[in-house]
Amino acid sequence: MTDHHEQMVRGFLDALHVSDPDFAVLTEGLLAEDARYVPLLPLRAPVRGRAAIRTELERQYDFYTECRCDIIALASDDRFVFTERVDRVTLRRDGREVVVRVCGVFEFDDRGLVTSWREYYDSADMAEQLGQTPQEFADHMRSYARPR
Repeated sequence: MTDHHEQMVRGFLDALHVSDPDFAVLTEGLLAEDARYVPLLPLRAPVRGRAAIRTELERQYDFYTECRCDIIALASDDRFVFTERVDRVTLRRDGREVVVRVCGVFEFDDRGLVTSWREYYDSADMAEQLGQTPQEFADHMRSYARPR
């Protein structure tokens, strides 16, 4: 299943390159119904459930037009796929590109569906690119925290 899991993750990340992804289609065959997504550890609370994750991804795309995920390294075993990436997004408000290093961890169940997806960013670098202090960025990200 390792190759299959890797292909699923690569396909999902590739599908984010468009300006208006169909998240209903993207999440249906990838995420378990009760999947858990943490968009920015440790600043954000987990988002729980496929429908809530789809809503969160749609919310994120209100702020940027696409997310180009360039995989630097990928490792996997029967249960996990780890990605080291450089993600590039274009902000809707001013057309500026933000480039962020990311480590993403996708955990699969026995059915081959993602049960947990965690994203780790350098939030200080992200804050600097957005013209915010690290504290302002942390406060902004926590404002979206909606534990479920």
